[in-house]
Amino acid sequence: MLFGQKRNILIVILLVSAFGISIVWGAREIWKMPGLMTDQELSGDALREIEKTLKDGGESSHAEFNLAVVYYRQQDYEKASAKFLELLDSGNNDSEMNSTLHYNLGNSFYRMAELVQESDLGSAVELLTRSLGHYRIIIDEEKQKEKYSGTPVKRDEDALFNYTLARKKLKIFRDKLARQQQEQSGKKQLYQMLVELRENEKRIAEQLEKLKMAPLSKESLELRKKLMQQQEENLDQLKLIKDKMVEAAKG
Repeated sequence: MLFGQKRNILIVILLVSAFGISIVWGAREIWKMPGLMTDQELSGDALREIEKTLKDGGESSHAEFNLAVVYYRQQDYEKASAKFLELLDSGNNDSEMNSTLHYNLGNSFYRMAELVQESDLGSAVELLTRSLGHYRIIIDEEKQKEKYSGTPVKRDEDALFNYTLARKKLKIFRDKLARQQQEQSGKKQLYQMLVELRENEKRIAEQLEKLKMAPLSKESLELRKKLMQQQEENLDQLKLIKDKMVEAAKG
C-alpha cells in the first residue's frame, strides 16, 4: 500500500507517516503516498486533489487514508479520527494497515484530549481512555502473535512508548478531575447551606414582624429574645458561608 521514496524529517512532538502519526520525539522515516507528497504540497490543494480522486472513483483505500492524514496534519483530529475509524471498520485491511489505523487513532484521540483538557476535563479523560485502548490493541496483538508463533515478534516501540505516555497523562487528568469534583461538591454544599440560612433569615424576620402585632406579654418578650438570638447566629453563619464561598471562588 506504500509507494515512492523515503526521506527523513525531524518534527518535535509529532511525526506523520504512512506507518503512523507518532507522539514520540525524534526523527522518523516518512513514506510518500499518492496524493500526499511533500510538506509544501500538503495544503488545501492537496486536500482538494484527494477529494477529487475519491469523487472520480479513484483508488479509494489509499485516497481515504491520505485524506485522514491530511486532516490530522491540519490538526482537525475529529475528522481524522472519524476517517481512520471508517477505514478500520471497513474490514478491507491487512493486519499491518489495521495496526497503522489503531496507532493513528491512538494519536488522534490523544491530541483531541490535549485540546479539551482545559475546557472539559471529563471529555479529555474519555478521549485518553480511547487512545489507550487503540495502543493496547497493538500491544496485545503482538503478544498473541508471539505466543502462537513461538518466536519473538518485533515490537512497535512507538506504540508502547505512546501507551506509557498516555497512561501517565490519564492518571494526571483523573487525579485533577477527582479534585475538581471534590471542590464542586464542596461548593454545592456551601450553596445549599447558604440557601437554608437565607430561608431561616426570612422565617425569623416574618416571626418578628408578627410579634409586633401581638399583645405584650412575658411569653412574647421571651420569644422575641429567642428569635433575636437566632437571627444573630444566623447572620454570623451567613457571613461565614459567604467568606468560604469567596475563598473557594479564588481557589
